[in-house]
Formats: sequence, structure tokens, C-alpha cells
Amino acid sequence: MKSAANSCLSAEAPDGDGFKYLNKLRSELYASVKQRAESRTKTGQRKRSRTILKTANDKKAQAEYLNVILTKAYSELLANIHTLSYDKETTDRIKIRIDNIVERHLEVYGAILQPDLNADQVGLSVVDGGRDK
Repeated sequence: MKSAANSCLSAEAPDGDGFKYLNKLRSELYASVKQRAESRTKTGQRKRSRTILKTANDKKAQAEYLNVILTKAYSELLANIHTLSYDKETTDRIKIRIDNIVERHLEVYGAILQPDLNADQVGLSVVDGGRDK
């Protein structure tokens, strides 16, 4: 086998020794097959599943956190706009425009601010004075 490897692979080998080259290829193949076989075991599958589940849970928690912050920011902004319509320095024309904007907005998005809640849900709604209830 040594002489066959030397005669066939000596041109391919960087140092001219075909048998060493063949042995190097064999060891590289063994290492890659061993690594692939370990990744297909039940332990590897469980590890990948836990990693995927953790990533999904982290993304879900981040989305929930951002949703709470956006809801609070939105509610505060809407309350401030609504409060602006009661400001004495605001002209009547601007007050009417603000009232129309808020009214149209509540017609379209009112369900978001005052949803039908089950006993286990909690929601925010904007009330006069800009306070959450």
C-alpha cells in the first residue's frame, strides 16, 4: 500500500511522499466524519433544540419589552396631544383640528386603547388629564 500510494500520489503530495499525503487525507476525513457523527446524536439534537428555544424566548421577551415601551410612549403622546387641546394659549382653530385628529384616531385605533379584556389581561387607556387607568 505504501509503494502504491507513493507511486500514485507522489505528484499530488507537497513533499513528494504519497503515503504521508494519503495518511493526512485519511486523518482529515476521520476528523470530519467524527465531528459530523457527534452533531447528529441525540445529545447534539437536544443542545441545538435548547439553543433554538432560548433564542426564540429571548426574542419574544425583547418584543414584549419593546411593545410595553411603545404602548407607554404612544399613550403618553396621545394624552399630551389631548391635553394640548385644553390649553388656554391654544387657538380655537388649533383646538378644533386637534379634537378632529384625536376623534378620527380613536375611531380607527380606539380598540387598541380600550380593548375588551378577559380577566387575565391588562390594558391601558388614555383618559382626560393624561393619566393611565
